[in-house]
Amino acid sequence: MPEEISLQLKRFKFMNRNIGIEVSDYKIIGATKGAYNSSGIVFETFVIGFEDRPSGASADQDYLDLIIEIKRVAGERRCTFRMAQIGLDTIDVYLDGKYLGSLRPLIEVELS
Repeated sequence: MPEEISLQLKRFKFMNRNIGIEVSDYKIIGATKGAYNSSGIVFETFVIGFEDRPSGASADQDYLDLIIEIKRVAGERRCTFRMAQIGLDTIDVYLDGKYLGSLRPLIEVELS
């Protein structure tokens, strides 16, 4: 992942409200480049995944709990972050120390 995006990501703090720990370790799930047909502007998209319970008996270590999509025009510092919590815990999100809101678990349905 480009350094300027890593620096932007460091401005965020993700706190697992259920167990009171900061969620910080992530893995890159995917990265793509594309171009908008009308303008030809090249964009980059990075998808990263966090483990919402990084230690203990309930940690599955799949890094697919908190998912963040980061999109930008190639080479630009400005970027957009989209976040979703797929795990079962609530994640509080802070940017530059200010509380932005909470990511709540998605609907989970187990079928047999």
